[in-house]
Amino acid sequence: FPTTDPHGDPIPSIEGAVPAIALDRLTALAVGESARVSRVADDDPDKLRYLGSIGLYPEATVRLLERLPFAGPLRLVVNDEEHYLGADLAETIQILRQPPATDERAQNGPE
Repeated sequence: FPTTDPHGDPIPSIEGAVPAIALDRLTALAVGESARVSRVADDDPDKLRYLGSIGLYPEATVRLLERLPFAGPLRLVVNDEEHYLGADLAETIQILRQPPATDERAQNGPE
């Protein structure tokens, strides 16, 4: 059975339990950090369509490239494509942080 609806909201189990997952807002990402989209707000159909048009939906991978000053937009890579997203809209997206990528050579030292 599915555990989330199409917008990422949890679906309770048959017993009524809802899993607790620690999520952050997209706006909480640090420059260079990656995450997986977990939920998108579904209260505004126009915003939802826009987010879908740029690939920002549950399970999408995002990486923050730049945060423009004065509540300006965020420059993101969404599934390997670059996009700008207003901070107010980014605030409506919940993410699950990804562990940092590791360079195996850096961990194992020179050969």
